[in-house]
Amino acid sequence: MYKLICFLFATFLFHYSQAQKFITKTGVCEFSASVPAFEPIEAKSEKMLGVLNSENGEVAALVEITTFNFPISLMQEHFNENYMDSHKFPKATFTGKINDFQLSADSTRSKVNGKLTIHGVEKEIEADIVYLGTQGSVYVRSNFVIRPEDFKIKIPKVITKKIAEEVNVELILNLKPKE
Repeated sequence: MYKLICFLFATFLFHYSQAQKFITKTGVCEFSASVPAFEPIEAKSEKMLGVLNSENGEVAALVEITTFNFPISLMQEHFNENYMDSHKFPKATFTGKINDFQLSADSTRSKVNGKLTIHGVEKEIEADIVYLGTQGSVYVRSNFVIRPEDFKIKIPKVITKKIAEEVNVELILNLKPKE
């Protein structure tokens, strides 16, 4: 499966052979679906793949669902088996473009528009993004909110009050030049 994912990203990279590409295999994706008065529902993956085309601001990211780590192993098991169906839908992906992209050493705030695919459902999103070029790499940070119901993720009624209706997602990428 990992080879397939790398092949798909390589295809994206070589689509724009003239542009400088930046890549990471250790991007961070964190989310929180916590509600007050209940146990925090938070997870983090440090194995997100990310690609940036510095010529036009096109970006792509992929995270395998099973790489999310929870503080409580039973939460992780329920997340993968009962909610995300990670055996059927093993990854989440994003492909899009940063608006008015121009790489510089100054921190730049913008929006990124694209397609987010989770649980087999593709949805157009717009998210805030901050990026900057530093010493040969590109640092990217993005935050956005998703609703599980928009991606056909079913939450049993018994626990709906323990899980937020809106999930806060944060992506952090430190991309290096592709050699």
